Amino acid sequence: MRGRTSAIGLAVVALALMACAPTFQTRRTDVRVALERLVVLPPFVQDVLVDAQDEPTPDLATAAATEAAVRGALRRFAVAHGARVLETPDLASYPSAAHETFNAFYRWAQRTIAGTAAQITGRHDFHLRSVADWHLEEDPAPIAATLRAETALLVVVSNTRRTFGRQLQGLVGAYTPWRALCAACLFSLTDGRPIWCDARADAWDELRDPVTAAAAVREILNGLDATMTLTARR
Repeated sequence: MRGRTSAIGLAVVALALMACAPTFQTRRTDVRVALERLVVLPPFVQDVLVDAQDEPTPDLATAAATEAAVRGALRRFAVAHGARVLETPDLASYPSAAHETFNAFYRWAQRTIAGTAAQITGRHDFHLRSVADWHLEEDPAPIAATLRAETALLVVVSNTRRTFGRQLQGLVGAYTPWRALCAACLFSLTDGRPIWCDARADAWDELRDPVTAAAAVREILNGLDATMTLTARR
């Protein structure tokens, strides 16, 4: 009986500590968003099959169809808010130095979204308390000049399927990747930090279907939509 009581006591203490832990802040309240100075970046979309050796095989055709639907959802979002979409021809017109600047920023933005998504969904605790704790080490001024924007929005849609052998590994405790991830961050190009991030992991069986992927993007951006309505400059 004493052991059972001790276990209950430990559980109560653990719950109390969790309740006292600071809530992870997914939205900075110190930044006002000028919608006319917001640029929507090309989304990062992938569909991969992972085998028992953790080797990914991309399905480029499926990813391309999904990406087209995601781009459509992002264009509708941009039109509704007076934002600008960065299209492929825009990127093609950049000089090589601007390309390097953009590619470096895009890679950092992808990593940041992966990190904030892991924190938001409980996959990993980085012991950070706000999206603002992620930051670009380089001066963001060059990317702001390249994109002609104050803020940049990036959406990531990742669908991961597993071979039967990889599924068996998951049953014995091996690390299991997200099946379906839709995540996004709005980045400040003034201080090089996220303003807002959100993520949904495994809320759908998979995101191979373009209609489902577009709906997932709309769901994610609903939170940003409500936030910007309150903070946009008048």
